Amino acid sequence: MGFPGQTIPFTSPTFPRGSVDVSLGAGFLRACGAPYGDGDFQRLALCIEPLGGAIHGAGHGFRPDRSSTRPWFAAAASAVYQRRILGPLTWGLRAQIAAPLLRQSFTVETAGIAFTPAPIGGALDIEVRVSIW
Repeated sequence: MGFPGQTIPFTSPTFPRGSVDVSLGAGFLRACGAPYGDGDFQRLALCIEPLGGAIHGAGHGFRPDRSSTRPWFAAAASAVYQRRILGPLTWGLRAQIAAPLLRQSFTVETAGIAFTPAPIGGALDIEVRVSIW
């Protein structure tokens, strides 16, 4: 079980008279079960990960400039493979898929849609980890 957090900036279209910055700050709980491996040398784990946080959009160069922060929630699942390299040093690979439960978008009244989230997203992470106990 873990509770890490992350902040992700998004690229938004640039409008003739301005731009919109969009970012996501989120944390998640992760619960995993390991159907394969000895747990110490190598393992394959399947995880469920409810995510929650806030998505923020801020307009620049419009009249008037506005910003908004809205809640953001998603359901996610991942598969993790980890293998010890030497002593406390481990490497790992994680594949994650996530679907937002609230699809919050941002619109500039005089210019159009600035951000609409995808119905599903994913991530692929490679990690190197050092255990201290």
